Amino acid sequence: MIRKLRKDAGLSQEQFAVKLQLAGWDADQFLVTTIETGQRTLLDYELRFILDVFGKSPQDIVWE
Repeated sequence: MIRKLRKDAGLSQEQFAVKLQLAGWDADQFLVTTIETGQRTLLDYELRFILDVFGKSPQDIVWE
């Protein structure tokens, strides 16, 4: 789901990581990779940063 949002927005993993940093989460490209590949569990507060970057609400992603 996160990979799809990122790709739909036309962002590389590095560009997405920069947007997350600007939103206040100290993320990097490696972190994005581990989340997208399921190697790392996404915490609830981290999901909030991701949704904010894409302008989505939790309801938006539940129904996609």
